[in-house]
Amino acid sequence: MQAISRVRHPDKYQCVLRCIEKENEGFECISPIQLVSDYWEAVYVKKLS
Repeated sequence: MQAISRVRHPDKYQCVLRCIEKENEGFECISPIQLVSDYWEAVYVKKLS
């Protein structure tokens, strides 16, 4: 089983900071930061035991 988390923010720098927080929580990036409409988004996944 796995948990999926989407990081979204209108400011790219803030999005990067949130991505760093996710990586520190054990999540792995599966879709790098990209501009979607009016916000930046990245997708993370974490395998649960």
